[in-house]
Amino acid sequence: MEEVIVQHVSDVGEMDCRNVSKKAKLVASKAEEPHMSPSPTLQVPSSSEKCTTSYYDIIDCPIYYPSLEEFGNPLKYIASIRHEAEKFGICVIRPPDMWKPKQVLDRYNFLFSTRLERTHQLFKRQNEATIFIETLKVHLQKEGIFLDPWPMIGEKEVDLHLLYSVVKEFGGLQTISDNECWNGVARQVEVPLLGFHAGKKLCAVYIKYLLSFSMLSDAERKEMTNSVRLARSHPTHADDPFGFGQGATHNMDSFERLDKEWTKIVFEDSNPSSADIEKKYWDIVQGNKHFNVFYGSDLDTSVYGSGFPTDPDDIYSRFGFNLNVLPGVPESMLKYMKAISGISMPWLYMGMLFSSFCWHVEDNFLYSINYMHFGVGKRWYGVPSSDAHKLEAVYHKYLPQEFKRNPLLLHDIVTQLPPDILVKEGVKVTTCVQRPRDYVVTFPQSYHAGYSEGFNCCEAVNFAAADWLPFGVRASMSYRLEKRPVTLDQEKMLCEVARNETNEDVLRYSYPLFKQLVQREKRLRQRIAAKLRLGTRKLEVVMEQSPELFKLVKEETSDDEGGEADVFTMSDSEGEKVKRRSRRLQQKCVLEENIKKRTSRMFSLSSITSTSNTIARSGGMASTNEVLITCASCCRICHFSAAVFKENMHIKAHRRGDLNRYDVEEDENANRLCCLDCCDAMDAAVCDNIEFVVVRESEVELETLLDHLASKVSHLPPIPPQELYGII
Repeated sequence: MEEVIVQHVSDVGEMDCRNVSKKAKLVASKAEEPHMSPSPTLQVPSSSEKCTTSYYDIIDCPIYYPSLEEFGNPLKYIASIRHEAEKFGICVIRPPDMWKPKQVLDRYNFLFSTRLERTHQLFKRQNEATIFIETLKVHLQKEGIFLDPWPMIGEKEVDLHLLYSVVKEFGGLQTISDNECWNGVARQVEVPLLGFHAGKKLCAVYIKYLLSFSMLSDAERKEMTNSVRLARSHPTHADDPFGFGQGATHNMDSFERLDKEWTKIVFEDSNPSSADIEKKYWDIVQGNKHFNVFYGSDLDTSVYGSGFPTDPDDIYSRFGFNLNVLPGVPESMLKYMKAISGISMPWLYMGMLFSSFCWHVEDNFLYSINYMHFGVGKRWYGVPSSDAHKLEAVYHKYLPQEFKRNPLLLHDIVTQLPPDILVKEGVKVTTCVQRPRDYVVTFPQSYHAGYSEGFNCCEAVNFAAADWLPFGVRASMSYRLEKRPVTLDQEKMLCEVARNETNEDVLRYSYPLFKQLVQREKRLRQRIAAKLRLGTRKLEVVMEQSPELFKLVKEETSDDEGGEADVFTMSDSEGEKVKRRSRRLQQKCVLEENIKKRTSRMFSLSSITSTSNTIARSGGMASTNEVLITCASCCRICHFSAAVFKENMHIKAHRRGDLNRYDVEEDENANRLCCLDCCDAMDAAVCDNIEFVVVRESEVELETLLDHLASKVSHLPPIPPQELYGII
């Protein structure tokens, strides 16, 4: 009878980042009792299968080994390990031995595009080598030569700073050419030899880009360098935006050969350990030596095909741990959303040595899960959500100038920070090396980063379990402050949960959040209605064919009609409505005609031309469930309600201290939509430019949905306050 070691990690929240208190006990592998599921097990790997041997002595994340029964329900299993595993930020799930989906990607016919990554610029992008390159660019521009594209030999960018130094050390161009030493220079510069051609190509690169620069006097080069330094120190100086370039198209065979060539250049003929690879990677990241790699990242499986079986006759195509299936399982919140590439539709990742993914959290703070189909290991680092703010603070401490130039630097996912620096600054960091058949799960708002140790193929997707909902609300709040577009309509999601959901965990997490949203929405509508009373305008309620769609439409009221503006809101009592009925009936014919004109214009693509913020429906009225309304000011998705400003009016926010100041300006291509949150912060003079307010869910409908959801959870225990992370 086999025995397995089950590891229990206690009080990880109090752990030191270098030591984990471990308690292990032997559990005999016995037949399970009927109807009894074994508790999730955290197994200590043997020395031959150890998850990682980190050079920086960073603690390992846990590795879980689900039984075949547990593996059948992915979200239920992840929920069972969450309280322990989320304290590490990441974890590894190793499937049962029976999990062996066949490889469906063709080695030769599967073609994919790559991006070019300059590993040496992933951390601090400014150093002596950078100053040299900028000085060289200034000189070359005078010669009519540009470093775009960068000179390459065998897909490896030539380190021009190093080449200049090596040629100078070898005695100059003439000496090297006379002694036929260019292949020796190529070895020093670490470019692929490609037989005898590398030396000749390197000589041509030197002549084109460096020869005229080397012929300048020392005084001329010094003067040019000083002018570059002076220009960089000026407050108005701005570096070119940093990002990844476009690489060549490969199939798996050619990309693996490229990886072997790079590995040979970096490690020669040695067989480096995982710790050796880790040290070399971070040396390059923090060094000055020019080094580029390629990464076949973000490959949309709807275009390139999935690495998992998708044939309905294949049993693996119906399994929950097939990443094409997982986002839509019954326990997932994403089943209420349309398919979104890269979120609910998986992406493929083809890696080579040192292909990097930089520190980031998932969009909307979602979960992610990454599966390795085949290949060499991938090193992961994780930081739990409890330390996310610490990591962000360390980034700002070590890269202040980069954040000054780009406040949203972390969202660009192009900047690394060495894990030893994070540990030194008190951030909890864990690590693992993902192997073939391993799943790596990242938890909501957990930062993660890493790189490939060689050629491999992975596939990843996002998912949203019930416990993600508080993080989703937190993400929406954060995105609104940063004016970042969101991809998930959480208000609509919670409405769908209230109407249709039966899963108890989803209902328990949803109720307090939906209750808070409804109360907030009611307060906003009351405050906006109060602001609109200040003008000489009429606020009317018109109910369209769909009982779910209401519009608050403002009409001009002339002064000779007397009295204050006639204000009619969703919160008015029946008695107040009756008093106004006769006057409204008199105006009915004119009002209906105006409403038809305005609502038709509002839902027409011709009136709101912003492609990212369009009420997405052309020609006449749109179905209320298909209308996507996005705020022009804060970019949040407005499902409950939104204000529509006058035609050609653009809302502009100005940051002053901790507050936003709003103005409107004329713009023919203006997006006129604005959420009620932003309207609530506007002055009355700005709000006077509102033409009407769209209300998708009436207050009665919202209260009905809330009551319906309350009845579903009345017999269920409430979610503990700490599980809501301060959102309520």
